[in-house]
Amino acid sequence: MQGPKAASFGLKTMLVLLLALALPLPAAKPESPEAEASAVFDTLHFGDTREQVLAKLKASKIVELRVAEALLGRFGLNGSFQTRKDVGGLRCRLFFDWSKHGLLREVSLQTEALPADAYPIQLKACWADLAKLLTTLYGAPVQQGDFPPLASLSDGACLASHYWRLAGGGTAILGSARDNKNYTTVVRFIQQELQSIAIP
Repeated sequence: MQGPKAASFGLKTMLVLLLALALPLPAAKPESPEAEASAVFDTLHFGDTREQVLAKLKASKIVELRVAEALLGRFGLNGSFQTRKDVGGLRCRLFFDWSKHGLLREVSLQTEALPADAYPIQLKACWADLAKLLTTLYGAPVQQGDFPPLASLSDGACLASHYWRLAGGGTAILGSARDNKNYTTVVRFIQQELQSIAIP
């Protein structure tokens, strides 16, 4: 008993198939707005692994490496990336905190640490621009206040002025911090959803 005959194609059919194979595949659909809205900062999400965070940072159009990539193994991710553009005249460096399982649970943006005489000028300008930027991204803040007074910052303190609820869960907090005699403007993206913050 003979098996089924192999299908044969005429010249016209073969040309159609070859043309179809030569055509580019349809472009992939962009991510939905809901997926983008759930990002914490840029394309980072809470729960990302270190490997995912590194890959996203390297592909980012918002941040860039400030150390040689070969040195990442020595220095780690903290402080190794910064914003490509100035915010209020200053670049912001990225810092990360991880769960015990190695998953992302906090992202913070910090300016370079500057002395007290820069606090009411450069750091305040950066703070004001960040407040505008975060409001553009996340809507009106749930709570807002003035730029934290220099005198209210004790060594090691971090005082908040604004906070926003994130669409995908979590909170963005804007404020300033002191380390010894140096000061920074800080934005923290945390997993917790706050009800209120203490504003000096």
